[in-house]
Amino acid sequence: MNILIKEKILVCYLITKFDVRKVQKKSAVFDPKKFSWISAHYLQKEEAQSIFTKIRSLDSDWGTSHKDTFCLRVIELMKPRAESIKEIMLKSHYFFNGPKIFNVIDQKKVMKEDTEKVLKNIIQFLEKNESVKSQNLESMIKNYIETCGFSFGEVLKPMRLALCGSLTGPSLFDLIELIGIEESIFRLNHFIIEYKDKYEK
Repeated sequence: MNILIKEKILVCYLITKFDVRKVQKKSAVFDPKKFSWISAHYLQKEEAQSIFTKIRSLDSDWGTSHKDTFCLRVIELMKPRAESIKEIMLKSHYFFNGPKIFNVIDQKKVMKEDTEKVLKNIIQFLEKNESVKSQNLESMIKNYIETCGFSFGEVLKPMRLALCGSLTGPSLFDLIELIGIEESIFRLNHFIIEYKDKYEK
């Protein structure tokens, strides 16, 4: 059966199923919230490799500074926090390049009297840490927080800002595992220096 005959049969079938009584009089309404929810729902079900292929078709340079396995891990970490492929592309920049400048309001919000000392202690922990595994890092840093009597926000918020350039993002410990100890230490040091240069002169 050729394609033309198949198309005619399909059209005839659709005509028999059409019922004008079921056509609503109201105009169609576009619900952006529902659209975003549906988009996010299907994005979670899509394989990272499929998303990666689509991203590269939109931007052939995305993630080319790193190995494909790194890029796939970025996608896996970003998927739960994104509603679309384009959002993954836009919000994943800090995986590939550390933040150079920081939002002034965010910086003042997280920098307290002991924050510099806290971040330097985290750097020392990372320098001595033999394992870069997310679970080990999480256990070590949470133990430090509880032992020193800090709140989680007092430690994790400035860490997140230093590593991501924002106060939102995936698990910090997964991020550190992915970008590595050396890169994480570099970003934390840069954050401390950049803040001191801006506010302590």
